Amino acid sequence: MRPPVNVQEHSDRYELFVFAPGLSKADFQITLQGDVLTIAVKKQQTEEQSTNWTRREYQPGAFERQFVLNEKIDRENISARYEDGVLVVSMAKLPWQEGPQQEITVA
Repeated sequence: MRPPVNVQEHSDRYELFVFAPGLSKADFQITLQGDVLTIAVKKQQTEEQSTNWTRREYQPGAFERQFVLNEKIDRENISARYEDGVLVVSMAKLPWQEGPQQEITVA
C-alpha cells in the first residue's frame, strides 16, 4: 500500500497530507535524516482484518514514504498530527531574506 500524499505551501510553512485511514497515531514513525523526511507505518495485517470481506479496496498496512526537503524548511520546527484518517505533517519555513536587487546587463 502506498497512500496518496498532497503537499500544500503556505506563506509560513509547508504541509504534507498523508491519506491513511484506519490507523492510530501510534502506528506512525516519522524520522528526519539529513534532508530526507521518512514517514513509515510498520503495522501488519491481522487475521481478523484479512477475512470475511466480499470486496475490499483499501486496507491499512505497512508503508514507507520519503520526501527530500528543500533549504527553506526549518528542520527544528516540524510537527505532525493525525485526525480523521489523515496525517498532517507541518514544516515551518525559515525566515527568508532577499538580498538587494541587482540589475544584469544583457551583452
